[in-house]
Amino acid sequence: MGPYVRRTALDKAPYENFDLPHHRGFQSDVSPLPPTPSELVFNLMPTSYLVKAGHRIRLTITGADKDTAQSPMPTPAPTVVLMRSAGYASYVTLPIIPPR
Repeated sequence: MGPYVRRTALDKAPYENFDLPHHRGFQSDVSPLPPTPSELVFNLMPTSYLVKAGHRIRLTITGADKDTAQSPMPTPAPTVVLMRSAGYASYVTLPIIPPR
């Protein structure tokens, strides 16, 4: 299998994960990532931050979490492309908790 793979199978987590997407981590759940636009679903562990009016959120996309996981170094290095057209718009869904 080439260096461009994804874990597609989602399952219910065996622990409380706030209904976030959960990938089982089984080798059988790994599939090649096609060279066409694809939706990747993954969770970000919950955190809390108050974003004040007029402030911005910066998002950085990387190919691995170097602080908590060892990843093979594919050659050539993969290119991540974020689509920004009307037909293929990239998006991030952030939960909004209304103030009390």
